[in-house]
Amino acid sequence: LEDNPISDKEKKRIKKLLPKCKVIF
Repeated sequence: LEDNPISDKEKKRIKKLLPKCKVIF
C-alpha cells in the first residue's frame, strides 16, 4: 500500500520535528 504521498524523507523530517508525537504513517 504505497498510497501515502509522504515520502520517507518527509517522514524522517516529521519524526525529527515531532519526536514526542508518535504518528504512524
